[in-house]
Amino acid sequence: SCYRLHTILHPWPPLFQHTLIVNYLMRKAFPHAPLGLPCRVFIFSIAWVLLNLGQAHAAGQGPIGVWPVSARHVLVADSSLPGLVLVDLQSGIAIERLRMDKMRPVGVASCSGCNFVLISSGTKRNFWLLHLEGTTSGLIEKTGKLGLANARLEALQIDAAAGSQVDGRMVLVSEDGKTAFIASLKDHALFKVDLSKKPNAQALLQDKGGQPYGVNWDARGGLLVSMHKRVVWRVTVDGEVLAIYDTKAAGCPGTSEFKPSLRAAVDDPSNKDSVLILANNPRTKDAVIWRLQIDSQGKQSCSNAFGKIGEGPGWVDAAGEAMEFSRPHYFALLPNTQPPQAILTDIDNRALRILDLTSYTSSTVMYNRDQAFAA
Repeated sequence: SCYRLHTILHPWPPLFQHTLIVNYLMRKAFPHAPLGLPCRVFIFSIAWVLLNLGQAHAAGQGPIGVWPVSARHVLVADSSLPGLVLVDLQSGIAIERLRMDKMRPVGVASCSGCNFVLISSGTKRNFWLLHLEGTTSGLIEKTGKLGLANARLEALQIDAAAGSQVDGRMVLVSEDGKTAFIASLKDHALFKVDLSKKPNAQALLQDKGGQPYGVNWDARGGLLVSMHKRVVWRVTVDGEVLAIYDTKAAGCPGTSEFKPSLRAAVDDPSNKDSVLILANNPRTKDAVIWRLQIDSQGKQSCSNAFGKIGEGPGWVDAAGEAMEFSRPHYFALLPNTQPPQAILTDIDNRALRILDLTSYTSSTVMYNRDQAFAA
C-alpha cells in the first residue's frame, strides 16, 4: 500500500525516494517495454517535478496546535483537514474529526472541567468556541471521545482596547474555564480574556520588540511565553515578569547563524532550573528543542536536547541530536506520564511526535495516514 511504501521510504532522502517510486511505477506500467536510459531519464524528470510540486503544495498544512485531553488522548488543530482531530496516542488512530471547511484552526485549548474548546485561527477576528455535551474529562472517561459530531461551533469575536480585534496564535484556558490566554504575534502582546462575560482582551504583556507566538503553563501555575525571536518570558497569570530566557545570550546552537523562530517552551520535568525551547528554522525548515539551563548565579547556558538546525528537514525518530523534524509548530507536556513525555506537532510531516523527556528519544504517531498523500 501507499502508506506502507511511505513508512519504509520516509527516512531516506527525497531524491532517493522519488527514484525508487518512479522506477517501480515504470516497471508496473510497462512490464515488457525495453525502456532505454534516455527514456527513463525523461520520464523520471517529469515525475520528479510533479512529486515536488505535490510536496510544495502540502508544505505548511498539517497539525499546528495541540491540547492534551489526557495522557492518552490529544486534540489537534489540523490545517490540512481543516479542523479538529481527536487522536488516541496508544493506538495511533484519529478517533474523531470535525471539519471546519474554509476555517483553518491554529491554536486549541480547553480544561478538564470545561464543556467547551477554544480555537484560534492566527488571523484577526477568527476565534471559535466549540460547545460540547459534557466536560472534556467526563466525556473521555465515559465514551473515549469528545462527541465532536454533536458539538456546536460558535464564532467568537475578541476585542482588545480601542475596539481593535485580537490576532491569536496559541491559546490556553485556565482550569476553572473562566480565563483564556492568547499569544498575539501581530499585536505584539499576550492577552488575558475573561470568558465569563463578553470577551474583552486585556494586554498582560505588550512590547513592540516582542511577538508572542507560543504560550504554555509552567510548573508553578504561571506562563511561559515564547516570543517569535530570541527570548522566552516567564510571567504570572497577572502579567508580572519573573524571568527572561535569552537563547542568543545563552549560546543556543545555531541561534546567531540561523535566527530561528521560537515556537513554544516548557519547564523540563527531568532537570531542575531548565527550560525546553522549541525553535524552527525558516531557512532550512528543520527544527531543534534546546535545553536552556540557569545556574545558581543566574547565568544561562544552552545545548541541543532534540534535533539540531542547519541541515534541512527530515523525519527520523532517534535519540538527541539524531532526531529530525520538519517545521514543528508547538509542543506541550502530556499529563500524568512516567517517564515524563511531551507531544509535538510536526506540521510538514503531518504527524505527531511523542518525546520521552528522560531518554530524549522520540516516536511517531501518524494519525492521518489515510490522508498521507492528499495534497
